Amino acid sequence: MAKTGDPDSQVFLTELKKAQFSPRVVGYSQVVDIAVRGRDAMMQGGQPVASVLPQENDDMNAVLKREKARAEAMLK
Repeated sequence: MAKTGDPDSQVFLTELKKAQFSPRVVGYSQVVDIAVRGRDAMMQGGQPVASVLPQENDDMNAVLKREKARAEAMLK
């Protein structure tokens, strides 16, 4: 029978199953905000998907481009 770890590790692993973590992606919060606003515009505002998604895509790309440039600047 394989040993699965000490009791402290089991507590950690049990808690880890319940935990929620945001991905370590630059601009993640801003991208989520854009997605939620787009969803709200479609679901609550009744706007057609075809009119919401292109703007969402542009907004997300702008955030990711900005954050990528910031990250690259920090490496210099």
